Amino acid sequence: MLQSPATETVTFKTVLSGNGDRARLWVDNYLLIDQWTSMTDNAATGEMDVDGAHWYDIKMEYQSPVGTASQKVHLKWSSSGTVGSEA
Repeated sequence: MLQSPATETVTFKTVLSGNGDRARLWVDNYLLIDQWTSMTDNAATGEMDVDGAHWYDIKMEYQSPVGTASQKVHLKWSSSGTVGSEA
């Protein structure tokens, strides 16, 4: 779960490390980033207005091609109130 320190626009970014990796990011059951079909882009962003008083559910799916299980995916977020965070 994620809570912003203020009501603001938050930018989420997924960064995939391997060729053929896939990722999807949902924030409160809203599909914000979909890198499932485009396997050529290693980074994708999505923005969402958040309320500082609300906790948001975060769900991320990740799949790496067979034999490359050591690959990684990074989830980053930033806003005017944060310098940048990573999970």
